[in-house]
Parts: sequence; C-alpha cells; structure tokens
Amino acid sequence: MDTSIHPSAVEKPKTTPPLWRRILRLIVFWGVSSIDVMGIILTGLSILWLLVGDSNIFTWHFSSLMPGIIALTPFFVIFGLMKRRRWVVFHIVPAGLFVLLYGIFFIPRAPIVSADTPQLRVMTFNTQFKFQAEEIMRVILEADADVIALQELVQPTADYLAEHLADEYPYQISHIDPNALTQGKGLLSRYPLHNEVFLNYKNQINYLRVQIEFDDETVTIVTTHPSPPTWGPHYNNIYRSQHIDWIMDNLSQESGTLIVMGDFNTTDQSADYRQITAQYHDSVREVGLGLGQSFPDSTAWQKFQFIPPLIRIDYV
Repeated sequence: MDTSIHPSAVEKPKTTPPLWRRILRLIVFWGVSSIDVMGIILTGLSILWLLVGDSNIFTWHFSSLMPGIIALTPFFVIFGLMKRRRWVVFHIVPAGLFVLLYGIFFIPRAPIVSADTPQLRVMTFNTQFKFQAEEIMRVILEADADVIALQELVQPTADYLAEHLADEYPYQISHIDPNALTQGKGLLSRYPLHNEVFLNYKNQINYLRVQIEFDDETVTIVTTHPSPPTWGPHYNNIYRSQHIDWIMDNLSQESGTLIVMGDFNTTDQSADYRQITAQYHDSVREVGLGLGQSFPDSTAWQKFQFIPPLIRIDYV
C-alpha cells in the first residue's frame, strides 16, 4: 500500500498578511466605500436640483459648488467601467449632468473675430485685501491685459501700483471705501479713462464705470462686486440678489459696447447668473476653453492651499 503523501494533498498553513498590507486594504476599502456614498448623495442632489432648482437649502448649496462638486464623476464612471465595478451606477447621473452642463467648455471653438481684428484684452482681479503688492503686480504684468479691473483693493496696494506701474498703465483710477463690505475698486488702463462714474449701494457694494476709446469706438467698462451668500444651515443669498438687481438697473442705462467684469460671488448655475446672462454674454461660455475656475484661491486661503480652484465666480 502506498502511504506517501502527495504535495497537493498537504494543507498549507494560513499566513497572516503583514500589517502594512492589511492597513492598505482597509484604506482602499474605506476609500471605495466613500466614493460609493458620495455617488449616491450626488445622484440624489442632481435629481432633486433638476426637479426643483434652487428651492431649498440642499440644492442651493449644490448649485453653489458646481462644477467642482461633480467634476470628478466622469472619471469615476470611466474607471468603474474599465474595472467592471458595480458602484459605477452611483455616478452615472451626476457625470451625465456634468457633461450636459459643461461638456461644451472642453470643445475648441473658432474665434468670433478674425485674427487681424484689433482686440482689447481685459482682466478682472480680486486682490482679496492683500498687502502683497509685489505679488499682485507680478500677476498683472504676466497677464499683459490692456485694462484691468481690481476688486477688494486696499490703499497701500493702490498706492504701490500707481507708483510702480505708471509706465505700463499710465491711466489709473482707485476708489477705496473702508466702510463698504467689498471695500475698494480700481482700474488700470493703457488707454485714457474718461466719463468716470462711481456709485455706492448702502455702504455694501460699489460700482465703477469708465469709458475708453478703442478702434474708433467708445467702450464702456464697468467693474463691480456683489456680496457673497451666507453659507451653512442658514444659507441666504438675498443680499447678493439685491446687489445684482441694483447693478442691472445701472447697466440698463448704458448704451453701445459694454464690458462688465468683476467678482460676482455666484456660480453659473444660480438664478442671479441667469439674470445677468439674459442680457449679457459670458465670455468664458462664449469662447473659453476649460472651466475657468477661480475659487478658492490658495494664495488667499492659506489653510486650504492643497485645494485647487473648484468653482467660477469671477466673470467678464
């Protein structure tokens, strides 16, 4: 009788994976689970927002965080399909919403005017009450714009720019109102500024308007800065809406070529944004490539430097 034991019949003792591998598996498990939960939440918010719009606190916050809040969902869908993961279904709705709302931003579009047409280059820049005037000047010079609108401008910065940019931008205007919530406004220009108007609304926001002559045409330029909404359980955008109503009333008195730029403290999915774009064109939506995110700015929000800009609140 053959009493030998075949190697295949021997039970191998079970070995415990090393600690680092168990920790790694746990991290992967909780990471994937978190993505699943996020997908379920975003699916619910997407459907609710499509049905009722900004009618409650949940959809208010949802639209105020777009596109950043749903920007990664298309990648989750692609990855899930490649790996045949079942949780991909949790991201289909928000991913579809992102493509529907923002897909056009990634399609190169032909210029509206020919290359030999004279072009006016403008820029809006929220200095965020900074006193780092050298850094602000560096950004301005790199942008090489013809007209620059400044928001949240403080007096020391305005004085520094007036002195150090006098050759590059010989025409400058600044209005510093420390009593207003959004404080100072400024304009730097390579073209003479005239017909200046400066308006204030209840010491909350202000409105700076000038005109320049460009290519034998009078161009009106306005910069302004509505207040941000109140976040949290008591979310409220009533002040921003009031400010935009006031801005629109002033803009309605303008005629001819008009450029409006500034920090509007709203995403492109709010009712306030739709009110503005019912009358005026959003330059990024018309000819831009990419989402144009401008908030949060890591240089101003030192505690959140690891967070890239997620939403667009600055407009031309």
